[in-house]
Amino acid sequence: MSQSSNTAKIVFEGDLSVTALPGETVLHAALEAGIPHVHACGGNARCSTCRVLILSGEANLGPRDESESRLANRRELPENVRLACRARVLGPVTLRRLVKDDSDAELALGHAPGGLGREANVAVMFTDLRDFTPFVATSLPYDVVHLLNRYFRATGDAVLRNHGRIDLYIGDGMMALFDGGGKGDQAACRDAVRAGLEMLAALDELNVYLMRHFGSAWRMGIGVHFGAAVLGEIGHPRHTQRTALGDTVNIASRIESACKEARASFLISDSVYSRVAEEFELRGPLELSLKGQGGLFELHEVLAAKCRGDASLEERLQRALQEAIPRHLAPAFLRLAFHDAAAFDPATGAGGADGSIRLPEELSRPENTGLEEAVRRLTRVRELAPEVSFADLIALGGAAAVAACGGPMIHPPLGRIDAASPSSEGRLPPDDSGADGLKRRFRQMGLHTRDLVALSGAHTLGRAAGKPFTEDLFSFSNNYYRALMAGPPLSDPLLPTDRVLVEDPDCRAWVELYARDEAAFHHDFAEAYLRLTSVGQNGMPRQATGPTSEPDSDPGSRSRRSPDP
Repeated sequence: MSQSSNTAKIVFEGDLSVTALPGETVLHAALEAGIPHVHACGGNARCSTCRVLILSGEANLGPRDESESRLANRRELPENVRLACRARVLGPVTLRRLVKDDSDAELALGHAPGGLGREANVAVMFTDLRDFTPFVATSLPYDVVHLLNRYFRATGDAVLRNHGRIDLYIGDGMMALFDGGGKGDQAACRDAVRAGLEMLAALDELNVYLMRHFGSAWRMGIGVHFGAAVLGEIGHPRHTQRTALGDTVNIASRIESACKEARASFLISDSVYSRVAEEFELRGPLELSLKGQGGLFELHEVLAAKCRGDASLEERLQRALQEAIPRHLAPAFLRLAFHDAAAFDPATGAGGADGSIRLPEELSRPENTGLEEAVRRLTRVRELAPEVSFADLIALGGAAAVAACGGPMIHPPLGRIDAASPSSEGRLPPDDSGADGLKRRFRQMGLHTRDLVALSGAHTLGRAAGKPFTEDLFSFSNNYYRALMAGPPLSDPLLPTDRVLVEDPDCRAWVELYARDEAAFHHDFAEAYLRLTSVGQNGMPRQATGPTSEPDSDPGSRSRRSPDP
């Protein structure tokens, strides 16, 4: 075919070129010139084996007709990939044949929609369970598979709710992609971060089940990076998968691994941070090296979604504490508040609810074993409001823990002053102090018999010798008092101080009330908790004046009220 003023040149990558008449299809021009061009359906737009990648001159091809558009939509072909049997030449164009032989044709026919390689900006997420291998080694195979599927269902739902796509599973890890659903780069990053926070919340709920039935809890790490990646379908024709490839994917994986070094659950790269910083509570930047990557990377820990702009300090703290205190850790936060206040020296008035339990000297005491994670989480919450004392955060954290388990809403006021040094007392009432010793100790702290019994109800979220006090240690109910009333004999794991409550007539009257009236328990616990978390602070209760100050000495009159929990 000779080239003239009414013909157009088609250049095939590889220095092959032909001329085409105006309106002639690329396929027809190639075949007329003797250039091999696969077309399995005979050039009827029923397959995509004749497809070509337009390298230049895309505007010199006529628009897709109805049949090409239908197939292109079904196969998710990008705009620069055309069917040679339908692309009509209007001017010079340079292109590449994408299917050149029978093997290429087999792959092309077998590929699912969206299988062609393309580059796009995506947020890539990697997740991984921590210390999962020991759980596998000590558990039945059925339990391992069952629980892992529950985990993937819960965390996978978070991905799907936020417009993401689960890309692949790697053992107990997962890779997910977020492209923003056509709403842009910021939407992709926002969706990924929201999904990560929802994953952590879902794991917290699963941990309640794990703690109840297996006595253990899982932790996870999440890493997210944003950037360009190659997207396509890879693998054997009979077992392919759509995935993302490139440095963006590698960096996201390394960020997830860095969670261990940073002792964090959720880290994002600077490219994600720049797109979501106004919407989420973040800590950082943390400068960390990533395996296989040169230099230091600025990473940011995701803590929570931000409250609305006009939210008060208390509202912001409440939201952050809700994010930081999952139900399976609620007992530790309540125990932290109790142990901080109990470190009170009645002789000097020193100690009490002053935040000193955060200090290594107190935290390392045997009675405080297991509280390190609660202190770590409160430390991170405090970074959002450094003007708030640690003592206030401990009081607020215990209240949030009670609420997380279905207990009453308690609102401790702010204003506590942190101690600069550990308490010299640091001891809880001894187990063998008897009823008189317990009541005396509580009076020295400004608390009374009713407070003693109501606060003992915190054991509904507690354990002794590794065993829960009640059947559901994540529900703030009156089951503890029901257990007390079930004796004698009282069974393990109740402590001697618990037994005192039913042996002493004054205490037993309150136990009987709370065992039959959960609302009364919730009301009295809330009031007693406010007094407990004020012990030792200036202007706050210190020491009762004596027996005459005992409020509500008749539990019967108390039970006739209608308390608001």
